[in-house]
Amino acid sequence: TALQIPIPLGRWFVDAEVLTQCCFFLKDRRLLMQHRDDLYELLPVNSSVRTIFQTQAFLSNETIGLSTVRVVDITYKHNRIYVIAQSALKFITTDNVQVERTLQDLYNNLSPELQRTIGTVQWPAFTDIIGVAQLIQEGPVIGVSDGSLRLKESKATHVWVIQAEDGREIRGSGPVDGVVEPRMIHRAELQGQTAIFLMIAMVAKLTGIIGGKVVTYCDNQAVVNKLKNGWQLWRYKNTKGAQTQLRQTLKDLKVDTEITYNTEWVQGHQERNGACKNLPRQVELNIRMDEDTKQAYKLPCQWQIRAYVPVFHSEGCAVYIGDTNITSNVRMNLRDRWHEEEAKIYLSQRHKIHAELFPIISWTSMRYALSKFSYHRRATAVKAIHRHLPTQAKLFKQG
Repeated sequence: TALQIPIPLGRWFVDAEVLTQCCFFLKDRRLLMQHRDDLYELLPVNSSVRTIFQTQAFLSNETIGLSTVRVVDITYKHNRIYVIAQSALKFITTDNVQVERTLQDLYNNLSPELQRTIGTVQWPAFTDIIGVAQLIQEGPVIGVSDGSLRLKESKATHVWVIQAEDGREIRGSGPVDGVVEPRMIHRAELQGQTAIFLMIAMVAKLTGIIGGKVVTYCDNQAVVNKLKNGWQLWRYKNTKGAQTQLRQTLKDLKVDTEITYNTEWVQGHQERNGACKNLPRQVELNIRMDEDTKQAYKLPCQWQIRAYVPVFHSEGCAVYIGDTNITSNVRMNLRDRWHEEEAKIYLSQRHKIHAELFPIISWTSMRYALSKFSYHRRATAVKAIHRHLPTQAKLFKQG
């Protein structure tokens, strides 16, 4: 189907836009093929048929009136072209066309999960956005992000900034959705970098720039290594790994854009060293982002953390346990929760641990401490915890 749209979507036409590169029309008994700016005519096999045409096309200088032609679907067989369907040309009125004229329009047209990935944005003036876009092409523009996690409050935030050399910038902050756990700090850092990539892609789409260079900085070495080297699971779209939603979003952005990205590590908390003057720009921004993560906890209710994480379009599928989307290590989460109810019943009966105590105990710290023991010492410690050593009550039950 050909659609006439009052506002061009591409660069083929001024007053109308065809959504396909090659479109076929039927005018009287002639088959016309429009390929971008050129119009070709195909002749019928004889004067009596109306739907069978020769394969040879002749360049035509005729200007077709879109209101007098019919759009046709064709098929090719037996060295002939057959018209298999006809339909009238459809028009889209201006009232039904949503024109993306600002960066906010592009942001509002994103899916809700991508909007929350970016967070709330401090929108600059349009002239500043144009300036940032121009400096991206001249390169490089830098982007700095940071993440924060408060386990006791079950909250996590991320902040980011894109700044040109002349000081013009775009910045934002938001929550890190999902079940709060120690591994979530990695997701917070990665989400800040993802937000930068998303915003750069929107700036490129709005301004139409092609090419450019962006250097992003992060104080989490693991995130930097992953962004530099990629993930092993990137070639498997539907294979679940840690932070699959953000990984696939980053992969799609790197593939779709022609901008060159480079990610570097920056040492965090350098303000503690005392000397805060004459620091490199990325270090100053990192210090600023670290302070902004604390302010991000005070965002309005709609920007507070949510435990529920939907399936992102780019990831294809997700793994849920109940209503919880497993956003971190799938294997460890499945292992931890496979016998969760049985383990709670055992701990309640054996150690009198009631429901109020479970969230207070630092199970992660206990697991980490046990993992530092050798195999035999770990076995002894676990047996001592569960009172299974022969030096205790079990001593008199053997033999």
